[in-house]
Parts: sequence; C-alpha cells; structure tokens
Amino acid sequence: LNTGDWTFRTIDNSPPTITFTPANLQEGVSLSFEASVTDNELVSPTGTKIWYRKIGSPNATFTSADFTNTSGAGNLTTRNFNITVNPSWYDAMGLEFYIEAEDGSGNKGR
Repeated sequence: LNTGDWTFRTIDNSPPTITFTPANLQEGVSLSFEASVTDNELVSPTGTKIWYRKIGSPNATFTSADFTNTSGAGNLTTRNFNITVNPSWYDAMGLEFYIEAEDGSGNKGR
C-alpha cells in the first residue's frame, strides 16, 4: 500500500439555476427582462442567453440574444443580467422564449 498523497476531483454535474419574473409585453414597446443566475461554482459574466420567437410563428426557429451582466466584475456564484426585448421579437400573440445559462463545466440550465 502506497502512503503517498491522494488527490480527488469532484465533477460538477449541477446546472445553473435561473430566477426570472416575466414582464407584460405591450405591442410596439421595448422592455427590459431581468434574470438572476446562481450556480455551485462561479457564474460567468457571459453565457446567459434568451432564445425567442413570435408565438404566431410556431414553425420558425428560435433566435438567440445575449443577456448583459449587471453584477460587475469579480468571482460571484450569483449574477444578475438584463436584456432589452425589442418589439420586432414578438407579434400580437406575444413572445415564446426560454432563458439558458451555462456554467464553466458546460452544464446548461433553463
């Protein structure tokens, strides 16, 4: 039996958690969506996206746009993000979307 040092590495399988409160869309008006991302490791200031399409276009593919980090620099396990939703993203029926965040291990949360 070798009495040398042992090194163990824990594999991160936990995706980030996204907290989001939807806003009411008003036809022809831009509005801000805000989201908070929390993870068991440091949350990147990039890598949080919204995927969207018009509800009246169910066969359309989703388009992505990047959220902007509003938490500043530094090593954080929770970050706040925002994005401006443009009126061209939705129609009279509304907006179909999901938010996705990816951590440093490649785990994605929605």
